[in-house]
Amino acid sequence: MLYSVYREKSDLETRLRNHVLLRLRNVIITPHSAFNTQDAVERILETTVDNILAFAHGEPRSIAGRRK
Repeated sequence: MLYSVYREKSDLETRLRNHVLLRLRNVIITPHSAFNTQDAVERILETTVDNILAFAHGEPRSIAGRRK
C-alpha cells in the first residue's frame, strides 16, 4: 500500500499532501519541532561557531557526519 504512494511520479509536496498516513483515523500527524527551543537553538549556534573556529584553525571537529 505504501509502495504505491512512492511509485507515483509527482513533486514532494503532492506526495506529502496525498500520503496514505493522512487518511488513517488512528494516526496523528505533528510537526518535528524539537529543535525549536531556546536551549536547542543556543546549542546549535555554539556547535556551529565551535566547528567554524576549529576548521579555521585546521582542526575540523565534524568529519563525514561524526564528531571527534
